[in-house]
Amino acid sequence: MISSENLEFIRRRANYQCEYCTVSEMNYGGELTVDHFHPVSKGGNNELENLVYCCNKCNSYKHNYFPENEDDPRLWNPRIDNYNDHFITLEDGVLHALTNQADFTIKLLRLNRKQLVSYRINAFKQSAQSKQLTQLQDLTKMLKEVNRQLISLNLEQQKLLQEQNTLLRTILNMQEGDPTKWSS
Repeated sequence: MISSENLEFIRRRANYQCEYCTVSEMNYGGELTVDHFHPVSKGGNNELENLVYCCNKCNSYKHNYFPENEDDPRLWNPRIDNYNDHFITLEDGVLHALTNQADFTIKLLRLNRKQLVSYRINAFKQSAQSKQLTQLQDLTKMLKEVNRQLISLNLEQQKLLQEQNTLLRTILNMQEGDPTKWSS
């Protein structure tokens, strides 16, 4: 039995998403489940490093798989293996294996099932939209600053034009030879 404190720790550690396929609780519509990476039925335990937060589909496909001898393929372990060393997500949403371990994991957990591919495509789109929104916000900030500078320059230009106008009047008055009009 996993304590509620440990369950919350496991959920938070996994960022509230399946550590195998990355589907979040929000997209799943509820809490996920906890998988014993090394199944208890095959000698595993309830230690936090053996517990993986995952969706029911991944848990069901993994079932109680664990290599029983050295020749059996090894499943990718999110507790110890770096995701980016094993997988790359292509633009078409397909998860591509970089290692034999990742290839076995993709096949066993069916990580390229239609719904996950669609999920990844949507994630790419949301990421692109988020990036565009950030760029738009940055551009808006820059335009506001440019506008502020233009207003400041306009005020300075008006002041200079007034000074120039005063100076021109003074020069014209001097040319007319009337010293009483030199300072106006």
